Amino acid sequence: MSRLKFFDQYYAKLGVAPGASDAEIKSAYRSLAKVYHPDRSGNPATKTQFIEVNEAYEILLKREMYIRDAIRRYKGKKTEQRKHDLAREARYRAARHAEMPFAKFAKSPIYRTAMVVNNLFDYVAMGAGLIMIFAPIVSYFEEMTRLLPKGEEPDFHAVPIFIGVCFLYGVWFFKQRFN
Repeated sequence: MSRLKFFDQYYAKLGVAPGASDAEIKSAYRSLAKVYHPDRSGNPATKTQFIEVNEAYEILLKREMYIRDAIRRYKGKKTEQRKHDLAREARYRAARHAEMPFAKFAKSPIYRTAMVVNNLFDYVAMGAGLIMIFAPIVSYFEEMTRLLPKGEEPDFHAVPIFIGVCFLYGVWFFKQRFN
């Protein structure tokens, strides 16, 4: 089985494109874990989906290890059993996570790792939005303090401010919608 075909099933379970970055995988995992955790959804039938999402997340985060393992097996240093053991262990841990209340699960290392990446993106986007808002304002006031030729006024650039406000609104909107 080729590398892509093996991992494609797990990318599909998280709803991300094959070859997605770790940040995309973590963000998708965090969103789906909130939806499918039986304690959070209130529906015990979501336990199976929750387990599959956890298994996919763990396997995709360790995909380089799986690839190295496959290369070793190909070279004859490892057995075929290792791949199945890793997947079985991931499913076992996912089943344990499905049994615990969401409040406890939200404190688990696997979920917190996904939250860190998600929050980091939010702070970077907020910082970019604030810079877009304040840079033109600061620039305008700096030009006002300079001596300009008579009749000339400093330029005020409103477009970057508007884009910055849109950036901040977007961060706020998605935080409200997906948290």
